[in-house]
Amino acid sequence: MNLIKKAFVLSILILQVSAIGAQTTPIAFSWTKFPHSIHVLDSLISKSGAYGLNKNEYSGLPKSMIGDSVKLNSLIDKIAIHFFSDLAIGTKPSSIFYHGVQFKIDKQAVITQVYQFARVGKLADLVNVYNNQSKEITILINELKKLQDSTPRPNKAIQIISKAINDYKWLLAIEKGNKIILVNLPSTKLSVLENGNQVMQMKLIVGKPATPSGTFTAVVNQVVINPYWNVPKSIMVREMLPSIQNDIAYFERNHLELRNVDYKKVDPSTINWYDIDTVNFPFFIRQSTGCDNSLGIIKLDFDNPYGIYLHDTPQKELFALNNRFFSHGCMRMEKPIEMAKYLLKNNPRALDSIDFENCYKNPQPINIQMTEKVNVIVWYHLVDFDEKLKLQYYPNIYHKPLN
Repeated sequence: MNLIKKAFVLSILILQVSAIGAQTTPIAFSWTKFPHSIHVLDSLISKSGAYGLNKNEYSGLPKSMIGDSVKLNSLIDKIAIHFFSDLAIGTKPSSIFYHGVQFKIDKQAVITQVYQFARVGKLADLVNVYNNQSKEITILINELKKLQDSTPRPNKAIQIISKAINDYKWLLAIEKGNKIILVNLPSTKLSVLENGNQVMQMKLIVGKPATPSGTFTAVVNQVVINPYWNVPKSIMVREMLPSIQNDIAYFERNHLELRNVDYKKVDPSTINWYDIDTVNFPFFIRQSTGCDNSLGIIKLDFDNPYGIYLHDTPQKELFALNNRFFSHGCMRMEKPIEMAKYLLKNNPRALDSIDFENCYKNPQPINIQMTEKVNVIVWYHLVDFDEKLKLQYYPNIYHKPLN
């Protein structure tokens, strides 16, 4: 049976069991009345590895149906819902360190479908439904099968693909009704998703291995036009101070301002830079606005524990390189103006008076608050998809664990 015909049959089946569920959606399910479905569930759990899951997570199905029926049904139900929930919507990606957004996922819909399919003895078909929810998931499942059929286990590629299957199912579950800026650090790429549809894609420059970009979820707070760059202390002390000590003109050449702890402007030529306490560095350094600013002319602000953001860059030539790990942690966008126009399309007047074509010296920063929710997800996957949905593998540039 070809894929199109199989998809059609599955869609008819879903409509049929949905009709049954519409007549009577159970609050609880008596598994012991459907021994065939329990047997199928046990068989499916034994094949968990083929779906990118760990079967040890779902152990404990009773071998006998003799005993307290309430306890038996409760135990089977707990295992079944755990298994099919992971199969359908995955779990929070382990590659994301900080979850600044708590996405809502409708787990009840999965529970209802499990009961519907179990009642008609079609749990195996529900596995096919969940493993073919999107083109990306289907491709990953097929890649996993190919690897398991041709390589010894345990295998790093199998771990990588299994992790990606989980995370893409989680992504699919949260995409509905959301706008998402999705960043995959190893591929140095960014995609913008609206209800699961990709509406923009661009290259990124991200943190070098010594100063890696962090993984997190967040919400865009504002778009800053012509931002200042407030230099992090680590860069001031480790990188700028030796250059300043060598030549005080470093400030002027790089359009830098020196400010004291009260944030008042200070003449750098009045400071003895060799007597500076590098532990308790008593100054702030800020770079003037304009197209020569290290952040370029666009910055996207969002809360995260790393103090990083998405921004423009004057070093456009770096986007022509395949290896784009150059930053101190922030993420530089290939198409910052297009991104700003996308984010502010519901607030067009905010951009009407801004000239993006010309380079001005020290223009006044403009902070434009977001009027709609756009989420940012930065994760870490050693596989990603190109423009034609072909699977690409990437080096583990930050040497992160695979699980």
